[in-house]
Amino acid sequence: MKIRGFRIELGEIETVLAQHPAVRDGGAGTRGCAGDKRLVAYLITEPAAAPEVSHWRDWLSRQLPEYMLPAAFVLLEAFP
Repeated sequence: MKIRGFRIELGEIETVLAQHPAVRDGGAGTRGCAGDKRLVAYLITEPAAAPEVSHWRDWLSRQLPEYMLPAAFVLLEAFP
């Protein structure tokens, strides 16, 4: 998929998210219309560990290029 001119594989983001010790399950997707798509990370975390969004952004920025960083992080109890 292309976002802001960059080719992005959502599976790469999901693989990195799954490596975090507090993540039980995670996914990546997009929101918005064709001209304004944004990356979104969906996370199911361990109950005792729900770090702030800044933690997720910092952690991912050490492993992914900036253009692959999600614009939003959604913490879920379970996937629908």
